[in-house]
Amino acid sequence: MALGVIVAILTQPSPNGVLAQDYAGNLFTSYHNLETFEKSGEQIRALRIPVYLTLRSWEPRNTGLRLRLAASFAASDLFELFEKKLEEVRIVSFVPGLEFVFPVGGHHLLRPFLDAGIGSDDATKNLAFLGSLGLRTELLFPREDYIFGLEPGLQFSFSTGLADQKATILNPFITLSARRVLGTRLADYPPDLGLYFEAGYNFNAFEITSVKAAADQIQNNFEVGLGFGFSHGRPHIGPFPVPRFRIGYRLGDLEGFRIRLGGDWLKAIPE
Repeated sequence: MALGVIVAILTQPSPNGVLAQDYAGNLFTSYHNLETFEKSGEQIRALRIPVYLTLRSWEPRNTGLRLRLAASFAASDLFELFEKKLEEVRIVSFVPGLEFVFPVGGHHLLRPFLDAGIGSDDATKNLAFLGSLGLRTELLFPREDYIFGLEPGLQFSFSTGLADQKATILNPFITLSARRVLGTRLADYPPDLGLYFEAGYNFNAFEITSVKAAADQIQNNFEVGLGFGFSHGRPHIGPFPVPRFRIGYRLGDLEGFRIRLGGDWLKAIPE
């Protein structure tokens, strides 16, 4: 019952109409991955790059701190950018932030965060200030060879431009996932394969997305997909942990694919 209420809330349009009025080149909506369009059939492709640095580990302490450096680029065709057609760029933004990590129970984390940065879009040609305040959660439930994840969250965001353009948005999101630990080991760690469902949108991984509008107004945003990675600790390539790979299909008023590397659970499940 409670889950049904959450999903119902996530499918409702923003109260102030931001999603219905803005379009794909809007800096604010693209920064929060809620691409909107002028008309049905319009397409946009985006590249988003987050870099996380752990400033204070939450294990064995009760509080952790992470720095996130996030950049976004959006265009009608990303491939034309490699041909130095910079006029195709519709969004450029850089938004660093801080995330606190609080363990609550054996396999659960609370992750409040604060972001603040700048960007430019092709609608105004001006720089804008972007900010957000929110909470991510990580609730994990291991059951023998299966691991179930519940990750609800909420983000309040705002932007203000040099020409007094202002926007605010309240963005709830949730991810449901189920993973099956495979009967093998890679670099001494057991990999797993899983399915996930998302309502709303949360930017937490390196991603390439290509979507088009299926309606004149974008109100519903879902994704289903498949992921492969490691939940019982991660092997490393040099100093870098092997990231989780996910590919998903977005549906609702948006249609298209998203490929992600990283952005996995922070908590490693003991074997």
